[in-house]
Amino acid sequence: MKGKIVPRKAGWDTHGLPVELEVEKMLGLDGKEQIEEYGVEPFIQHCKESVWKYKGMWEDFSATVGFWADMDDPYVTYDDNFIESECIRTLALADMLKDDFDCTFFTCHPTSYQVSEMEKVCPFIPLQEETHSADFLSHLQGDEIVVLDNYFFTTDYQRAIKQKGCRLVCVDDMHDKHYVADVVINHTLTDSGLFDVEPYTKLCLGFDWALLRRPFIEAVNKLCSCAKRTESITITFGGVDSFDFTGHYIREAMQLPTVSQITAVVGDAYQPQKPRVRDRRVSYCSNLTAQQMAELFCASDWVICSASTVSIEAIACGAKLAVGWYVDNQADYYSLLTSTGGVLPLGNIKDNPIPLTSLEIAGVDNLQIKSGIRERYINLFEELGRNVH
Repeated sequence: MKGKIVPRKAGWDTHGLPVELEVEKMLGLDGKEQIEEYGVEPFIQHCKESVWKYKGMWEDFSATVGFWADMDDPYVTYDDNFIESECIRTLALADMLKDDFDCTFFTCHPTSYQVSEMEKVCPFIPLQEETHSADFLSHLQGDEIVVLDNYFFTTDYQRAIKQKGCRLVCVDDMHDKHYVADVVINHTLTDSGLFDVEPYTKLCLGFDWALLRRPFIEAVNKLCSCAKRTESITITFGGVDSFDFTGHYIREAMQLPTVSQITAVVGDAYQPQKPRVRDRRVSYCSNLTAQQMAELFCASDWVICSASTVSIEAIACGAKLAVGWYVDNQADYYSLLTSTGGVLPLGNIKDNPIPLTSLEIAGVDNLQIKSGIRERYINLFEELGRNVH
């Protein structure tokens, strides 16, 4: 026998909605407006404290039943290492604009990964979490185009930026607030009636405004000329995938008679609920660069994923999609994708998934993204720049 060190990493899946509901009840709050009135930052702090309420109980129980894991160095899903999507898509925008505009990135307590990505694109200024709103406003001179990308930027905060004389662009996910911005971007929706905006607000909706990283834009511009293998499937559900959708769809894909290769993209914190599949057709990879992801998608016939930005990246590379949803902010985009008839609909993959093997694969055509994304954004920002107060 050969001894190997095989660490078993403990983890805390600090799911947002259950935690928020518990903290709302504790504070006597009801809904988003009351949370904003109470203060978003102190509310978040209460949520972070709340997730550790039962930590000791779980550790004692784990020891009692003889479940061994490294409790001293766990992964924690509210840690910024697990919250990268907003940073990545805004950096994608900065990367498109940096040759024509002076871009500066502002963010709170950036992770080492975020710092490394920002340094590739533009200068950045870190902000203190407790005072980030006021600190950011103090940097503005009034001749800037400001891009906001975060769930918690309120209408009042938008007004404060506008009052500085700046032009304002907001990247939207939830269409759950009134926007006073000059431009609102949502690359997953096309129905303008969903948005509460000012008469002057320009809506940039759908795939024509996809916030894609450079390798995926290049894939669009090449019209997805990468060679494709027959019946090659890539499966990706994020770095943590606490529900192990990856393992579920590996097993489903293996039942498809013509599949010759299955590649699962996972993160270091991925903890499968069942042992990893051992099969010559299945391989796992992690920590891929954007270039490597683009190459993998280009070489895949199918990508199985959630209704998120990664699905747009797959479309950019010419892959066909089997897509589902499991959190509320994916539901509208899922409906849009399935309405096109250009994806395999997997439904609510957490509560009521549609079996992959029950779907007709042959009749699905590739969705497409129109080339010229970077040029559209440059033209948009040049127009905004001409109108800065």
